[in-house]
Amino acid sequence: MNAVSADPVLHFEVYVLMTMRNRMANKMDQLRATLSRHGFTFENAERVHQQLSEALGGEATRYGALTEALGSPAGATSSFGFSSVLWPNFDFEAKADDAGLLESARYRHVRNRSDLPHSPRELALWAVDVAEFTSHFGPMTAGQQWPLFDALLPAYEEYEFEWEGGRYGAGFSWGLFMHAAEYWD
Repeated sequence: MNAVSADPVLHFEVYVLMTMRNRMANKMDQLRATLSRHGFTFENAERVHQQLSEALGGEATRYGALTEALGSPAGATSSFGFSSVLWPNFDFEAKADDAGLLESARYRHVRNRSDLPHSPRELALWAVDVAEFTSHFGPMTAGQQWPLFDALLPAYEEYEFEWEGGRYGAGFSWGLFMHAAEYWD
């Protein structure tokens, strides 16, 4: 597939991937490789990101604009989802609240789950979702959470948890695992 594809799911996921770039400073090779596997250059992806950012508009119309951008008629349902192209073991789900505003948008790991490593620091980028991480590494306390369409860290969540006597933090973007690290005193 090339970058001029009209596939709305792929374009949305390229948008999502580009929102992660601020948290991938030392993993830019992985970001570029993921884009390349799907026919996108970094520059193409930046254009897709910019176009979709503009198309999604403000908070009041974002859910409708998102459903339309992904090929569904606006206002058809209060939730929708799709199987991921970039992260094939995951599904994406978006939900609107009673007022029709976008309430949540995240990925869930639903296919081909494998054994997880012993340490959270050994997890690969995008390997698990929040629920799977929690079930394997124990309860987490919610930390800072950025809005779905924040300018710097959209849909980014941080959590704290205890692991083998140490205090750790974990970060997730759009529900996908980004990193885990032990806190230092």
